[in-house]
Amino acid sequence: MSFLVEKQAAQVLPPSQGSTVVVNCTTSAQVIDLTTFPRCNAGLGGAAGNDPQNINPIGKYIRITAQLGDVYYQTGNNFAQLANISLTAYTTINATTGAVTVNGNECDAIANGTFKDVFITPGVTPQSTAYQGATGAPRPGQDSPCRYVAVLASSNANITARIYQSSP
Repeated sequence: MSFLVEKQAAQVLPPSQGSTVVVNCTTSAQVIDLTTFPRCNAGLGGAAGNDPQNINPIGKYIRITAQLGDVYYQTGNNFAQLANISLTAYTTINATTGAVTVNGNECDAIANGTFKDVFITPGVTPQSTAYQGATGAPRPGQDSPCRYVAVLASSNANITARIYQSSP
């Protein structure tokens, strides 16, 4: 583990106004592009200045909190695959060899009322600003293997996931 990751994990921050995303989770995956995520607060250098490292949470931790029910999540770099995640498709195990076949739909669970801090891996060129997006603003992290996060629930009962950048 690098020094930067250890430092970020030791400095978990509370949410600040305008930096929290609240997603209504249903049985269909809601996929969020983290390169469009709200900036962290000005005290971290994200809202003020043009430091490309602080435009979005790529290379930092995000906190996902489950409210009113269990939330399931998965990160990835393929929007279409994450949008098709299902809670009814499972990994298969070969009875003879014990080999695992992952179907790509598996999620990690966050119990109601709890949270998980997830490190968003930067990718090969985390500061690349080659892709300008619809607004023309640079969005570093386009090649992150965790660029997207998908959240879903086992029912459509107003379950929410609160997500914010939790490390500088």
